[in-house]
Amino acid sequence: LIAEWLTGQEYNYKPENQEHYYVGRVVGDVFSALAGAKMIETGGSIILGGLGAEGGLAVATDGTSIALLDGAIAVSLTTVGTVTITYGGKTIVSSAKGLYDDINKLIKLSTYNVNNSGHLSNQKANEIKDKILEGEDIKFKTKKQAVEFIERKFPNLKEETAGNRSSEGWHFDSHKINGSLENIEHINIYSKNQGFRVHITWNE
Repeated sequence: LIAEWLTGQEYNYKPENQEHYYVGRVVGDVFSALAGAKMIETGGSIILGGLGAEGGLAVATDGTSIALLDGAIAVSLTTVGTVTITYGGKTIVSSAKGLYDDINKLIKLSTYNVNNSGHLSNQKANEIKDKILEGEDIKFKTKKQAVEFIERKFPNLKEETAGNRSSEGWHFDSHKINGSLENIEHINIYSKNQGFRVHITWNE
């Protein structure tokens, strides 16, 4: 939108990483809400500067809240359409639809997880399985977490090799996917009987 305003041209922007896109949207939304409530000085250096550090943003395992700046700013989905933001001992409640929708989308997409063990709750694992069955690519926090998920939720799918695979299974591969500029190490998981074939990637 900023580029369109500056140049007068329309851009059909499609971010390669939807998760990073919604991180940016949520940070902007939260900053705007705090600034509007005069809870921070305009400029936002405390938020934008802190996000560069590891752990700057985390999504709680309960699936209803996020934390910015290692917990300095807490953002929670309360009732439907309502968001609570806590910073510096003060709390504001926002019913802005854009803010609620962006945070809800980020929570659903996110692999940022405050649970350092990397263990997925059964509910979260089932949600991810449903996405795979719908043909949606998935990203995990680690490669180990991805493999453990497959063994846990798709025990009947066997590991295969890229050059010798059947109509149902999974295998490691590395090539350009989803418009990436470089090869990405990933897992192909597929089932002709269940009607899906997706990529599983990871952050580390």
